[in-house]
Amino acid sequence: FAGVTGWTATGSANSAAGNVLSNTGDGTSATPAVRLSLPTAFKVGHVMYYKLEARATNAACSRIWTYPSSGFGGFGGGINVDNPAVNVWHEITHGYVTPSYTTPNTILNFPILHTYADAATANGKVMQVRWALILDLTDIFGAGNEPPLAEMNALLDKYPNRWVGTTPSSLLTID
Repeated sequence: FAGVTGWTATGSANSAAGNVLSNTGDGTSATPAVRLSLPTAFKVGHVMYYKLEARATNAACSRIWTYPSSGFGGFGGGINVDNPAVNVWHEITHGYVTPSYTTPNTILNFPILHTYADAATANGKVMQVRWALILDLTDIFGAGNEPPLAEMNALLDKYPNRWVGTTPSSLLTID
């Protein structure tokens, strides 16, 4: 993806520079968000892994959070960073098993949100995201061989900038 192509802003506007996406609240929502929707062939029972780094550039942000979901419902649980330190990159990683109610060949929604006391407070506030990654560990390692979350994190820590991959199905590029 070039620039912010494919990334949708909700209650906000997106911009990008230097492989960092900035999502700026526009005052219409207390929870501005950026979302990437990827068409993918979901496979029930597959172990999925996602990882990103995010930061708030302001002290008013009470939470940065994300959760993967199919086109018609959430799954995989969410990860929250409550009261994020200002201008500190927070690593968010999670692994989950695609549930049985997932419809194959649906859209994977990958939202990343920042929360404020109200929409007026969110106006002009920025969250930044870099190194967003989604992997199907079952496809990569084989059923029953998927590494646990801590092992997957340690594996990726061996790579520059802690990510690997070059295709939209594995790497969500921001430039």
